[in-house]
Amino acid sequence: MTLAPISPISPGSVSAADVFSAPVNLSGASQVTTAPQVSSNAAGNAVAVWLRATVIDNSDPTICDALDKCVVEVSQFNAGTGAWTAPETLSSATENATEADVIITNAGNAMAIWRRTSGVATVIQASFFDGNNWGAPTDLPNTTSGSPRGPQITVSGNLFTAVWYRTFSASQNFVESKQYNGSWSALRIISLETDENAVVSRVVADDSGNAVAVWQGQLSGGSFFVRASRFSGGVWGAPVSVSSAATLGVDETLAPQVAIDAAGNATAVWHQTDGTNPLIYTSRYNVGTGVWSPPVPISVPGNRAFNAMSSRTRLAM
Repeated sequence: MTLAPISPISPGSVSAADVFSAPVNLSGASQVTTAPQVSSNAAGNAVAVWLRATVIDNSDPTICDALDKCVVEVSQFNAGTGAWTAPETLSSATENATEADVIITNAGNAMAIWRRTSGVATVIQASFFDGNNWGAPTDLPNTTSGSPRGPQITVSGNLFTAVWYRTFSASQNFVESKQYNGSWSALRIISLETDENAVVSRVVADDSGNAVAVWQGQLSGGSFFVRASRFSGGVWGAPVSVSSAATLGVDETLAPQVAIDAAGNATAVWHQTDGTNPLIYTSRYNVGTGVWSPPVPISVPGNRAFNAMSSRTRLAM
């Protein structure tokens, strides 16, 4: 079979809608900023959050650490005008904010979430955007004991679902969740509290109000695995292992990511060793059967692959 060459696209065949616009500075030119996140909806409107340093400890190159102070800033994009709003500060300038995330609905509401550390405690905070104004930060956990980390937010319709993991002891973390639909729900623990050290939680939602969370777990003996829980009918289901049982004894299983389609079928990816080399594995949740498929490697065996990433689906209705 003879393959015909494909000609490159000529400049005349590309419309103005096919090219990126000129860069726009959302933060101040003299400011130190980091960790931007962005979400958009079906109308093309978007919201972006990032961290801006207010105090920098020069002894450590990492900003927003314990000796620094950062605030969460936000800007909205209007697809009709093609303009971004002036940045607005969401968190307190007297405390340190890290790990910001954001999601926007098709109706134009949005939720920003972040980790806040003060001299008293570390908590997860969130701010709701009603289409016109951002609300004052709200503390999400029912308790300030432990150290919550890694907040993530997703949405289906008007139902926002947040997850994070909390350090309870040197060998025990657990994954927590709250949901917002006009007010925040009671705190729910969705991982297995007694037999795993759960970290690196991720969450996505489908078009019907269901959500899937995945996280990296570790048994007391040191073995790693990936577990998942599905939110449906107002409750989180019992966690199930997504990585194979064989990995529970020998292989490191790290850094899970998850994406979902409108019907609720989910795909998880993660980094796992096969005993010799690190590979990228995947498993798919079938909403019809309610079962995760057996995990399979998708990177080339014999090569070394790290840091699996999926495009975290941000569905909005």
